[in-house]
Amino acid sequence: MDWEAIYEEQLIPLVETCESEDNLWKCIAVVVNELFKRKGDEEHKKRLVTLFHQELSFQETLQSKIDGAVRILRYTKERRKELARAAAAGNTKRAEGGADVNAAAKALGHK
Repeated sequence: MDWEAIYEEQLIPLVETCESEDNLWKCIAVVVNELFKRKGDEEHKKRLVTLFHQELSFQETLQSKIDGAVRILRYTKERRKELARAAAAGNTKRAEGGADVNAAAKALGHK
């Protein structure tokens, strides 16, 4: 998968065009559902939604909330790209599910 294109051409622009906080949360729900479609991904979806709530609850303006959401998405994008490179290089060790979300949470100072 081309994670760069998926995030930068589809998911992030969707978030960046939000015109209200309510619309932002709806877009976040769409993004989370797009990222975690597999059976058994419910815990990862919950973790990512929790991370969005933790990070965005401190933001006062719509733009700062959008910027925070984009920051989270870019962290998860980079982690997914790392995992894809490792898989392409023949690393057969399967990454822990939700590793991208956990990496983003850690980078943002959340548990």
